[in-house]
Amino acid sequence: MKLASETFFNNSAFSFSIFPYTFKSNESIHLHYHEFFELGYVMNGTGYHLYMDNIYPIKQGDVLLIEPGKLHGYQSDKTDPLYVCNVLFQLPFLKDIADIQRNLSCFSNPGFAPLLGDRENINERLALTGLEHLEISLLIKKMMNEYQGKEAEYQLLIKAKFIELFTLLRRSTRSHEVDVRSTEVKWMEEVCSYINMYYNDPLSLDKMSKVAGMSKSNFTSKFKQTIGKTFVEYRNEIRIKASCDLLRETDMKIINIANEVGFDDISHFIRTFKQLTRVTPSEYRKKHSQVWLN
Repeated sequence: MKLASETFFNNSAFSFSIFPYTFKSNESIHLHYHEFFELGYVMNGTGYHLYMDNIYPIKQGDVLLIEPGKLHGYQSDKTDPLYVCNVLFQLPFLKDIADIQRNLSCFSNPGFAPLLGDRENINERLALTGLEHLEISLLIKKMMNEYQGKEAEYQLLIKAKFIELFTLLRRSTRSHEVDVRSTEVKWMEEVCSYINMYYNDPLSLDKMSKVAGMSKSNFTSKFKQTIGKTFVEYRNEIRIKASCDLLRETDMKIINIANEVGFDDISHFIRTFKQLTRVTPSEYRKKHSQVWLN
């Protein structure tokens, strides 16, 4: 179902609207779309946001970003009302903002991505922390009061607060991205610790992806991005380092050393060893081994 823009914008010279909506328990707004931008801010309660082919749980402090033409809907929780404030605006309003604040590059494009930074998944909600929620909710209430009161220069004040709103959201997005990167680094460090401890186990990419709770493609990408090398490269380096210790400090047969550090194919072990050390295991032992007494 398409919602008509005329229903929400009664002033063609000021294509902006803001209003609250309270969902009763287990109430829904069916899938619909519209030709204007929408920012839905969850002031209180819990529920679900239906966006295209996905359903996302939402709660207090969540920011929902909907671009024109995107099919979406809402559903409140079965036992909990949902209070959402909707900020609606059209392209001419964004152009007015750009004229006011041209030094803010985030307003040079009408889409949401430049407003909040380079976001790959525009349908993904932004969850604000307690202090962020308090700051944003107060700002939205001020915008709502200006819009409802329509006192002198209210349009200019709304535009100023709109700039402040998206500046704060963009700042929050960057902060969350830093937190995510920090968490990813710590998690990958834990993965590396696991590999260091269990390098002689059959550590496949499939197994480590499951240990990390990621898809193989996501794990591969995050591991390389965080550690600077692929999972296989890192695992093999740990294994070859351990084999070097055994070659220097024991008289174990090379085939047994290969099995001990996690290689079940002697040819693969020798090939990998030479690739990393520039010599074969036998040459390494001859050069570095201790004198073994019978």
